[in-house]
Amino acid sequence: MRWPALIFVTAAAPTTAQDLVYDFSDTIQCLAAGDASLARMECVGSAATACMDRTEAEDADLAGEIYAPPSQAEALRKMGCARIGFRDSLSEYGASRWTGGSGASPASIAYLMHTAVQQVIFLEEAVG
Repeated sequence: MRWPALIFVTAAAPTTAQDLVYDFSDTIQCLAAGDASLARMECVGSAATACMDRTEAEDADLAGEIYAPPSQAEALRKMGCARIGFRDSLSEYGASRWTGGSGASPASIAYLMHTAVQQVIFLEEAVG
């Protein structure tokens, strides 16, 4: 049972200057409206986006005082390095679903291709 540990970690977390309320209603509505996997993937981050939109005005007052973000190049490099581990683990998971069968290698490659396409789409949208 993981709830007691989660509650303990949450209780021990330091308080911040902003008390953000995370609301899942946007994600729930999005998931209810979509049937296909691709439509459901579009729901990822919808609650966080709504939260960020609500706090954008508040953050403008604090810009540069509390948090100085890294350069885009540095952030992109870090994201790429972290994504490699996730991609490899996802590929291993895909292969493991075949429990050593002849489909393990194609499944592993399919997972690699899927995550590569997701990253390309993400980066293309980020660039604008």
